[in-house]
Amino acid sequence: MPGTKIPGTDTYLKGWNKLCEEVAEPDRIVEWSQPPGAGIAVACGFNHLVGIDIDDDSLVKPLLAVLPPKVVARYGAKGLTIFYKGAE
Repeated sequence: MPGTKIPGTDTYLKGWNKLCEEVAEPDRIVEWSQPPGAGIAVACGFNHLVGIDIDDDSLVKPLLAVLPPKVVARYGAKGLTIFYKGAE
């Protein structure tokens, strides 16, 4: 829901976790992107997508030193979220 970390547009999106196993239908994606203030959600698990969320800025540099090179990442107000595609 816009302005929150709750999945949905104006009510809670029941069954959102199934999107960790299958791609959402294109018309649903369009519907979800319409409300002003709508955020972006990434359902990890589908197609071996893994997200690593580092919420402590002091840990970003040490963890980047031991993690594989990042290709896709999102810097937030604090920390970093890195996305990887795993083999399994």
